[in-house]
Amino acid sequence: INLFKVGGGEQAAKEMNVPFLGRIPIHEKVVMAGDTGVSFLQDENEVSAAFNHIADGVLDSLQMKK
Repeated sequence: INLFKVGGGEQAAKEMNVPFLGRIPIHEKVVMAGDTGVSFLQDENEVSAAFNHIADGVLDSLQMKK
């Protein structure tokens, strides 16, 4: 499901001169986890992989600023 226009995040990152960290797919597991308060990240799936990739990018960015 594309909630926002395709490529909008990449374009915004480019305009702000910041790295684009990735996309998080909207999946019913994410919705269910939000409704129940149970993490979905313990499962190996496309969504958890996307979150982990973005988190790694944030950590890398913070380490570069030290």
